[in-house]
Amino acid sequence: EGEMMAATFDGASVKWAQVQEQLATQALYKMQEGRFYVQLSLEEAEHLRAAMHALGPGTWPSRSGLALRCVGNREGALGDSLIDSYGPVLDNAESSYQLEVAEQLVRFLNSSHDFQGRELDVLLRSLQSTKLEDRLPWWLDLRAC
Repeated sequence: EGEMMAATFDGASVKWAQVQEQLATQALYKMQEGRFYVQLSLEEAEHLRAAMHALGPGTWPSRSGLALRCVGNREGALGDSLIDSYGPVLDNAESSYQLEVAEQLVRFLNSSHDFQGRELDVLLRSLQSTKLEDRLPWWLDLRAC
């Protein structure tokens, strides 16, 4: 986050109020417009991967891309969720933070409970706009399954 803050203010001196504002509004964490994450079943992912391999040159807009990821791979020995990709989908500052948020939210939806420090920070930051009293019954019901 320190690097993001430095880049946001381009090395200029920063007042504490500005830091607080950036953190409170999450403006510091730039989100890339037009990037979406969708959770798929295994069967849906298999079909999507086959369709990705069937795409020929020119059949997909050049500025659009697809990435197929598995959060279980990231949690395991592989350390990366990427399985397959088509087109421009990887690595810029905005997409890496958005990916981190998406992965932690999927882990949360999957009833994971072993979040490490930064993972928990990212998860809580992304859920802070949802009231705890709205979230808690859903979480307890989900964990009871």
